[in-house]
Amino acid sequence: MGTTTEEKIAFRAMSKADIPWIREVDAVSFADQWSVATWQDEIKHPFGVYMVMEVGGEPCGYAGMWFIAQEGQVTRVALAKDKRGRGLGNLLIKALVINAMNMGATTMNLEVRVSNMPAQKAYLAAGFKPVGARPRYYQDNHEDAIIMAQDFK
Repeated sequence: MGTTTEEKIAFRAMSKADIPWIREVDAVSFADQWSVATWQDEIKHPFGVYMVMEVGGEPCGYAGMWFIAQEGQVTRVALAKDKRGRGLGNLLIKALVINAMNMGATTMNLEVRVSNMPAQKAYLAAGFKPVGARPRYYQDNHEDAIIMAQDFK
């Protein structure tokens, strides 16, 4: 079932109150689930920029980056499992890109697992391009990462 036009999509800054829900999404999205302490540190970190996507007033996804020296480094992007496959991930990534551009970013980059084709497809749709690889990047299974980037210059 897709998102209807009646379902308002909104983005807001992430807060500590979001952490329990975010950790639930993290648990089904990443092999390296972040701890409560890590999330608290990321939200208050001066370089951290984290947003929550809401559909119909309910949180359904989140995205974050570090913003340093006019560069956005994507740290996390995830949707609730029941919200996937509707194009919401594309909207979430595009909102993060727009946020970076509004902050003055001239470039943005990320790493994504070689096996994560849905994420790669969403990043490509948002304007990212593969620019390199990080062999054995992921600690859980030593899977390679694809480096993706886009320039705004």
